[in-house]
Amino acid sequence: MLALLVVLAGAAVWTTVAASPDSLVLARAFSVTGTQTIMTETGSEVVAVGNTRTPFPGAYYTLMLAIGLPIVVVSGAIALWLTARRPRNGADSELVPADDTLRRQTAEGIVAAVGLAVSLSLLGVAASAAMAVGGMAEFGVGYTLGAVAFGIAALLSLALASCCAVLLLMPSGGVVRKS
Repeated sequence: MLALLVVLAGAAVWTTVAASPDSLVLARAFSVTGTQTIMTETGSEVVAVGNTRTPFPGAYYTLMLAIGLPIVVVSGAIALWLTARRPRNGADSELVPADDTLRRQTAEGIVAAVGLAVSLSLLGVAASAAMAVGGMAEFGVGYTLGAVAFGIAALLSLALASCCAVLLLMPSGGVVRKS
């Protein structure tokens, strides 16, 4: 999950920097300019060409992500810390394994919830960036490779989101073992 958080941060920063204003002057478009050689009656001529794709996860979208996701991650860390630090009643030896199971299931749910937030955020950024960047293939192979990289990140985040959703909906069966 930490790796996907790093990929999300990198993708959000890159898309924020690469974004250009759209028709409403909001940073949520992706524009590329280049040159193209065309044939005229007098010979060949190089002309400037450009293309703009929207929606693109520029600052208009990633600003809310930059505000909300750290709150989710910090809240999850605090919840894990509070779960681990919760007092334990060790007077009854049969309660200790049950308490350990409950703590593990709670921690698993917290990590799954934070993982779901991170992976769905990356899915949104990567999928929309892949479509916009992939639409610029006429400007070079680098745009195709970038779209493939964003697509792979989107697929990996979808896989993690699925695992996290399953863990949230069906926590692992905690069998209490007697010592």
